[in-house]
Amino acid sequence: MRIMIHRQNPRVGLSFILRKDGREWLSKLRTLDLRSDRGSTIVESLIAAVVIALALNALLMALSTGMVATNFNSERVTAEVAARSQIEYVKTLPYAASYSAATSLLPNASWQASITTTVVSIDLQKVQVAVSRNGSQLASLEGMKANR
Repeated sequence: MRIMIHRQNPRVGLSFILRKDGREWLSKLRTLDLRSDRGSTIVESLIAAVVIALALNALLMALSTGMVATNFNSERVTAEVAARSQIEYVKTLPYAASYSAATSLLPNASWQASITTTVVSIDLQKVQVAVSRNGSQLASLEGMKANR
């Protein structure tokens, strides 16, 4: 059996002539009109570029969302730490019937803490601290203070 490649006809892409027992069989593996195949590479390239652009856009959107969530959680954790710090500060103050204050936490005035105490019993107070940044509340914690 001999295999020969036949490429004379531009309408037949690749075909093989199989010779066996003196007979020839034409086996067309790929029959294409090669003259009309000229623009398909440009269209395929444009489609591939669009698919890649969409994939990169989805990746960048996911990264952006992750960065926003990380920034929000970082601010919230900072606010909770600041609130705990303010509760501990109020606990170090002398016992008073009531205490209320609004203070700036950092040199930057965008972080504010609002502290209030309410009497629960004769020797016990509830301390409430709300931490906000640029007017939006990020954390609110409560603690207890005893008269020692």
